[in-house]
Amino acid sequence: MRRFLSIFSAPSSRLSHWIGLPALCAVLAITAVAHAQTPLARRHAARLLNNIGTALVNQQLLEPAAQKFAQAYKLDPQMITAETNEGIALFYLGQTQQAQQILLAAAKQNPRTPYAWYVLGLLYQGQGQSSQAADAFQHVLAIDPRDPDTLYFLGSSELGLHHLHKAVADFKLALKFNPLHASAEYGLATALRELGNMPQALAHLRRFEQLR
Repeated sequence: MRRFLSIFSAPSSRLSHWIGLPALCAVLAITAVAHAQTPLARRHAARLLNNIGTALVNQQLLEPAAQKFAQAYKLDPQMITAETNEGIALFYLGQTQQAQQILLAAAKQNPRTPYAWYVLGLLYQGQGQSSQAADAFQHVLAIDPRDPDTLYFLGSSELGLHHLHKAVADFKLALKFNPLHASAEYGLATALRELGNMPQALAHLRRFEQLR
């Protein structure tokens, strides 16, 4: 699953190489905001700012990227993409409390966007909140039921809740859609071991070793 959502193509790689991507993005952002005088201009400027943020993410410049996403959403509060991207950037910056607030707001505005729910699931799981994580991943699967990574993380959450049979089912489904998913193999081996099914657990552990 893609983590950040862009709308237009990124700035020219040749031009950004000449003057430096951060400098180019700053110029584009200033120009966009300066000309955002009408509702239509603000929407176009917001889209450009969101795209600039995505370009900065690709350069691992998450802090300025988060700022551009926030500017984009401020210009166009209907652009849930920018709000979601800001939350994701803040999550990867380790600002989990602010990221959680923003991602919950984005999910509330558009429950059919899987990205906010997915990162919320990762956030909750990182905090040891397995129940909330499982609920978030269920929201993702209601939109994209075939995503193997989400199925794996749901299985991990169910494992944390000691819902072992559910975890086995989730890991198996993840492997159905991606037979090379090593983490799902390991998760399945762990759940089967907890259930006392050692022969199957060892078989999947061997498969995990082959894939790793």
